[in-house]
Amino acid sequence: MIAALSLLLFFQEQAPPPPIATTKEAMQKVQLIVGDWRVTGMPREDKREPWAEKASWGFKIEKEEYWLTLATKDGAYWKEATLKFDIKKQVYVLEAVLKDGGKRTYARKLVEKE
Repeated sequence: MIAALSLLLFFQEQAPPPPIATTKEAMQKVQLIVGDWRVTGMPREDKREPWAEKASWGFKIEKEEYWLTLATKDGAYWKEATLKFDIKKQVYVLEAVLKDGGKRTYARKLVEKE
């Protein structure tokens, strides 16, 4: 009986984590990127040389809304970006301003390692 109960508990599916309730809570999960960064980029294609750029992530807070902002100096791909959290969809949304002035939006769930 104990062995059967142990197996049942072992193979029981884990309950999904509770939804993120506030943008403050969402930003706490990614706050490790806040700060000044010196980045060395390595190209995927052989035609381009490695490059270096400086980037700075910081918090932006208005009332109860929290998000992160990115500013780069001599960025190879992005000039600036914002990282927000969509409470309804439960996804992080990164809106980037590209080096050439165009815009691109990315949306993904955060996958946490156990």
